[in-house]
Amino acid sequence: MQGSVVPDRDGHCEPTAVAGYVAHMPGIEQLDQLLRPDLADAIRQWESIHSRAAFEPGVRQPDFTAVEVILSHGASLLVDHRHYGSSTAHTAAEPVLLLASLFRRPPSSVLAKMANLDGSRPHGARFDHAAGLAWSADRDRFDRAYAIALLAARRTDVDAAALPDFLAPGWQPGVVLPSTLPPPPPPEPLDEP
Repeated sequence: MQGSVVPDRDGHCEPTAVAGYVAHMPGIEQLDQLLRPDLADAIRQWESIHSRAAFEPGVRQPDFTAVEVILSHGASLLVDHRHYGSSTAHTAAEPVLLLASLFRRPPSSVLAKMANLDGSRPHGARFDHAAGLAWSADRDRFDRAYAIALLAARRTDVDAAALPDFLAPGWQPGVVLPSTLPPPPPPEPLDEP
């Protein structure tokens, strides 16, 4: 029997006891990076996204970064991935197509990530479903992660036209609205190489 990981109110993740057995989850820091993203890490993730080659069918895609997972969860608040299959993914509602283009992935990959996050896809990445559950249970936690993902995008020259705050009230594709999210915590100084 495997143990489960349950984030506490502050986003800390500790293995839980299951039937008298304490589960040790190697890589638990991956879940922590999703639930409590660091601005400097998020900036590095955006830089890695910018350096990707355009998507080519048949070529293995890089693993999703935490900022991609966070924004995919945000898209799932607006779009039901169940309405699209692999042959109709290119018709998905925004912001799915916008994110796919920005991430240099096919729309079907963003939709599959959304399915991983809600647990409807059985073989998703290790902590996707746990993160999706935690964000669904605590919208403030998700809003903080989303704000950091957007701020990191802005710090790497992804403007509001390329990546709008698509969770802002009244957002419509093609319309840039001012962000209504609370400001993220002040940035930590970046170490210069």
